[in-house]
Amino acid sequence: MGSETTEKQLTARQIYKRNWRLQNMDKSRAYSKKYKEKHREKERERKREYYQRPEIQERIKAFRRTPEQRKDNTIRSWKHLGINCNGEWEEVWDWYSTATHCGICDVEFTELYSKRTRATRNLDHDHNLDGYNVRGIICITCNVNEDK
Repeated sequence: MGSETTEKQLTARQIYKRNWRLQNMDKSRAYSKKYKEKHREKERERKREYYQRPEIQERIKAFRRTPEQRKDNTIRSWKHLGINCNGEWEEVWDWYSTATHCGICDVEFTELYSKRTRATRNLDHDHNLDGYNVRGIICITCNVNEDK
């Protein structure tokens, strides 16, 4: 009867802890918050080490390459840039992702997630409007020239 625990005992203990946390969620959150505040540097180092692990970095890269995540990141960046489409983000995304040619010079766009080139698509918008300010889908060259 040593201090060794079998796999079955360990699993039972983990189940007990999980059930306790679920039943005492407020206590568990308060303890966790207090611990993290007290051991801030230790937590930072733990997270830094975790995210530097090659298998974790690969998993994050794979996640960021999923079409749904790329779509979410693009829409988030539009919001950050002040683009307003009155909540019609799905419709604007569909328009943006299916556009094949520039609305001004008619150059054919590159693939949706290829490297930036002259033919990279951009969501053009009017910086001076408060409401719906999306004007069209244009290439990067026309977008730069239109602002001048």
